[in-house]
Amino acid sequence: MRSRRCGPAPTRRGSAIRPAQIQAAGISTHLDAKEFTPRAVLAYQFNPDLMAYASATRGFQGGGWNGLTGVNPVDFNSFSPETIWSYEAGFRAETSDQRPESECHRLL
Repeated sequence: MRSRRCGPAPTRRGSAIRPAQIQAAGISTHLDAKEFTPRAVLAYQFNPDLMAYASATRGFQGGGWNGLTGVNPVDFNSFSPETIWSYEAGFRAETSDQRPESECHRLL
């Protein structure tokens, strides 16, 4: 039976880059982010077969660094946290036997 070592994934040249090396290059390996990401939805049922809706959502992605840019931590590209607002509107129509007949939405 072969044994396997668990640890950092090797880079292209076979050496493993450790968090201490990344920190020594001046790149933080810790992100503490608390972000409010609300979602609001409005829907209106015109009749039993037709509904319209609209929504607004705020998304968040924490910052970090891209370790695939090289084998030296100094070459890593760091990126800041990002937020985005997403808007969607659409309608849904059904047939009398409750199967969706058509649905249309638009991301704004």
